[in-house]
Amino acid sequence: MNLTDLIGEQTIELNLAPITKSEAIESLVDIMVKAGKVPPASRAGIIKAVKQREEVMTTGIGSGVALPHAKSKLVPELMLAVARSRKPIEFDAVDGQPTDLFFLLLSREDTTGLHIQALARLARLLRDDGFCQALRKAESPGEVFQIIATQEKTHSLREI
Repeated sequence: MNLTDLIGEQTIELNLAPITKSEAIESLVDIMVKAGKVPPASRAGIIKAVKQREEVMTTGIGSGVALPHAKSKLVPELMLAVARSRKPIEFDAVDGQPTDLFFLLLSREDTTGLHIQALARLARLLRDDGFCQALRKAESPGEVFQIIATQEKTHSLREI
């Protein structure tokens, strides 16, 4: 499984404009709704699931990055949204710094293994500061997709 299998240009937003953590989560779910990945009727339930997961422990992993995620019966398949906010927001990150890069991972309740695999893959890629900086400089969803694809190939080659 590659992260590029879970995203497309329609699930990448480069001008997210949240003011609060709650608004960021709602905006991320809205990306999925707008892209047709989840039905509008499921929006509230998915937002609730992401916020409940966030109450357990923050997904603001530091260095300006957050990985909010949730499993829900309302989610039809494993999916990923990527967003960048031009103005970093407070996301209760572990390092206390504001967040500007967001990766929302959603999956069905019965896909725990794939959910954890995707989170681990994301976390591994996000440890590379150059990767995060490239995402911050990207000018289009297509460029973000290409950056992720290239980074995945690079890491896959190193792991063989």
